[in-house]
Amino acid sequence: MNDIEAFKAAILSSGILDKEGTHHVFSQGLHGRKIDFDLIDDGSSLFRQWVSLTADFIKVNYAPMPEILIGVANGTNRLALAVAEKLGLKGLTTIKPEGSRNQPILTEESKKVLQDIKPDFLVILEDVGTTGTNSSSVSKSVRELGIKNFEVINTWQRSENLRLLDETRVPYKAVIKEVLVSYKPEECDYCKKGWELLGHGQTK
Repeated sequence: MNDIEAFKAAILSSGILDKEGTHHVFSQGLHGRKIDFDLIDDGSSLFRQWVSLTADFIKVNYAPMPEILIGVANGTNRLALAVAEKLGLKGLTTIKPEGSRNQPILTEESKKVLQDIKPDFLVILEDVGTTGTNSSSVSKSVRELGIKNFEVINTWQRSENLRLLDETRVPYKAVIKEVLVSYKPEECDYCKKGWELLGHGQTK
């Protein structure tokens, strides 16, 4: 078993995937079983594995290396900072402001750093890719600063394609790409089975 397969197995055995009988509403209204990386404790062996695997993925896939890593709140801010430290890069964070959209944007501090450094290339880290909603919001914030060369890395890409990133022409990669079925509400097999439905961002 290679490192990626071992990490995937650890994720699925750790309880961060919705158990049978429960599913979630995602940001674009789709229904599916949620993988919640927020349940990985800082300092745990699984977190250290997540950091190491992401750092190795970046080293293998990028030459030259990105100058900056940006986390997508709330799931991967801590990952971006930890991976950046491991690789000797600059790590930045995003926030989800109050409001109806509640999609992540760069913090004021992160904006200032990007304006000062003006990186040639950066990477945005996201934990789970379903439609690309959150990472496309961060991508928009980055582009508004005049930065054109960047990519998104998803820890787990659960959809065959990330529609919103495709539409906005943002390149993306995945450490793990394995489809976990997401349904339109009116077609949801989980609802038909009577599985409990939790709202977007809701925990049981």
